[in-house]
Amino acid sequence: MKKEPNQAPPLNALATLFDACARHADRLYQGLLVLCIGLFMAEFFYHKHGHFDFENIPGFYLFYGFIAYCTIVLSAKQLRKILQRKENYYDE
Repeated sequence: MKKEPNQAPPLNALATLFDACARHADRLYQGLLVLCIGLFMAEFFYHKHGHFDFENIPGFYLFYGFIAYCTIVLSAKQLRKILQRKENYYDE
């Protein structure tokens, strides 16, 4: 199998992909926003079979996920204060 001179190795191709993503971050963000809004709107067009009544509220899992995310981030910030070592911890 003959290798073409313009063919990039896999690692270089991956770096090029990340570079392309960084250049198009606004477009990716807008696409993700449209996807999230579309999925939220889709909740109004099908019947849910939740175990509890509050599971049938439109957008319940959206808010539940956001609150869980914020709780994890804020807990990690507090945990960092407990677990953090001095900058020269390994030099001593």
